[in-house]
Amino acid sequence: MTLAHTIMAHRRALHAIPELGFNLHRTKAYLERELRRIGYAPMTLGQTGLVAVREGRGKNAVAFRADMDALPVHEQTDQSYASTFLGQMHACGHDGHMAMVLGFAELIAKTPKPDKSILFIFQPAEETSGGAQTLIEEGVFQGYHVEGIFALHLDPSLSQGILGFKAGVMMAAITEFTITLTGSGGHSARPEEACDALRAAAELITHYHNLTKTRGPTDTQARIGIGACNAGEASNIIADKAVLQGTIRTFSEATQQTIIKQMHAINERLEARHGVQVHRHFHGAYPPVINDTALSARLMKHLTAVPVQTIGPLSISDDFAFYQHVVPGVYMMLGTGAPGYDAPLHASRFDFDETVLLDGVHVYRDIAILLDIWDNRRVELPMLAKNDHEKSSV
Repeated sequence: MTLAHTIMAHRRALHAIPELGFNLHRTKAYLERELRRIGYAPMTLGQTGLVAVREGRGKNAVAFRADMDALPVHEQTDQSYASTFLGQMHACGHDGHMAMVLGFAELIAKTPKPDKSILFIFQPAEETSGGAQTLIEEGVFQGYHVEGIFALHLDPSLSQGILGFKAGVMMAAITEFTITLTGSGGHSARPEEACDALRAAAELITHYHNLTKTRGPTDTQARIGIGACNAGEASNIIADKAVLQGTIRTFSEATQQTIIKQMHAINERLEARHGVQVHRHFHGAYPPVINDTALSARLMKHLTAVPVQTIGPLSISDDFAFYQHVVPGVYMMLGTGAPGYDAPLHASRFDFDETVLLDGVHVYRDIAILLDIWDNRRVELPMLAKNDHEKSSV
């Protein structure tokens, strides 16, 4: 089996076993087995994360990261390799991310000893509690001088095979929030005897959405989204409690704090007008993804594996930002948009043409060469031929 076929097989095997958060035991077992097969001795970090290292002659290093976790989505792709776990799916492409880094690790394993070490990071809990921060706290970079960390994310909003990124702010910061409104219940025929928490919540949602700003300078833009509202017990009972869950997305910490202050002012006015109590809880914050300017410029100028275009900043978020607080890093989107592959990220029908994974491995290959992993020694890193792969044969 060619390496191209192996990469596709990795994707399908991982797609069938989607797991959530840090609870990635079968995913970890698959990755660990495959890494050992190709000669690595992976180390466990973050409960179910893995780090494999191709040791170099010195302690300068370059890192490549793949997120591992899936989403609580019921898959509707009808593929033969569809999720075997009910209500869980790789709807954000993390199966592809792992397959690319695993394939790249196998490509690197066949080369002479590099001058710089190469870290292959498989990280849990990107979609939930920020597994990147956990790996950093547990010493993922310890003992190495990491010159750069890189990650690819599949993106159906870009045409297949297009690489999109920018220097500076690439993706938004995110803060999750839970708002609990407490009133007093009663009969729906006598609203004057109660304090309607659901009605107050409906008004609150409208006011929060009015804080969204998508025009003007990037660092002043903000998006407020409400993803869940739970209230009420029956059609004829006034709800005594309502719980809202949502997110704030901004491109600067200052704007984030401004939005939080404005939300607090809205809450106080609502309490006075409706007689409800409003309790707020902010959690799950990720900083903005900010691509290193110098590394981004080098990649923009010298990457040749795929067409490159400037995109962003994007309102989506990723805990890759935590790595960038420690070492320089570049986060990039790899397009998967093509006829028959039009479902967006996080959708139950999300899928992609697997040959795009070879583009991703080629991007990583170009980065390794560009950052002088072999200190200008001539080392052949082959391109993977797409015609080696037929989807039906894997």
